[in-house]
Amino acid sequence: VGDHLFKEVSLINKRSNKNQFVITYFDNIYANDLPYSSGMHIQIYQMFIRLLEKYNHIVLVLKPKKFSKIYDLSPGLLKYIDQKRVHLVVPESGQRITPCSVGIKSDLTIGMGISSAAAECCFAGTVSFHADLTGFIKNKFANNALGKAVFRDVSDLELATQKQISGNGLSVKECKELHKCLDPFQDGKAY
Repeated sequence: VGDHLFKEVSLINKRSNKNQFVITYFDNIYANDLPYSSGMHIQIYQMFIRLLEKYNHIVLVLKPKKFSKIYDLSPGLLKYIDQKRVHLVVPESGQRITPCSVGIKSDLTIGMGISSAAAECCFAGTVSFHADLTGFIKNKFANNALGKAVFRDVSDLELATQKQISGNGLSVKECKELHKCLDPFQDGKAY
């Protein structure tokens, strides 16, 4: 397992290969008492597998909340781990890797739910999407950004991700404007 774990974020750098498109995924964990089910994560991982199959230049970085859960959900990703197209970011015991330290080195970040990790990456300068598969409709940000940075259906998220990959998606400026209600100051002190 250790050969594909990044313990230092400096090993991930989208700028090292201009032909790569780096996507970081923050899973926000799942449990019996949380609204994020293993089925939701499976849908997201299946989407990533389809994207990895379709686009040879995609690199996927996974930053799981709990490392032990990753293999329970994504056996189809193993071949891409072996090909070094999927990487896991897992901190050393007692250390913390902040979301923006990973996300800023990515072209796109995706978080499960209305994700503080994804929002932090947007504030730091990376386009960020939220997979709001639970569909909390009483959320101002989610409703304003629906179909642009927030998606309640995996197929819509996949289409938007493909637009980002092709260069026809949301700009960082547009993404920051959508996230403004979460941090109206956007003064760089949120990350």
